[in-house]
Amino acid sequence: MDETNGPAQTIAADRTSGASELMAGAVPVLPRALTGGIDPRPVGRELIRAQPSMAPLWSVVGQAIASTASPFMFERYVAQLERAPRTLAHHAVNLFLLDEGAGPLHVVTLSFSGTVLRTLQELARHRP
Repeated sequence: MDETNGPAQTIAADRTSGASELMAGAVPVLPRALTGGIDPRPVGRELIRAQPSMAPLWSVVGQAIASTASPFMFERYVAQLERAPRTLAHHAVNLFLLDEGAGPLHVVTLSFSGTVLRTLQELARHRP
């Protein structure tokens, strides 16, 4: 669990990053636990305690625990996580572009999200 303390402390201190950025710090710790034969539950608890309101951390820890018997399942999950922001941005841009208005598009966000930022950057290539 000592290996978890550094990432957990970094995640706990981070008050500006979005969930996907926080997960990038958490995800590498879990495969090491799984392949090292370490119970991922205590490791996961430390990561969740770092930012308990970030639901994606709960999901990634839950998936690691579910993958205890087969670390390969967790690797597949992580690969899907890595593709998700790109895929979501692509679909969101397509939805925004359904409105063929000529004027600029106004978007309001409530907090930082790397996925939302990626979506807005992609959208800006197609519409003001």
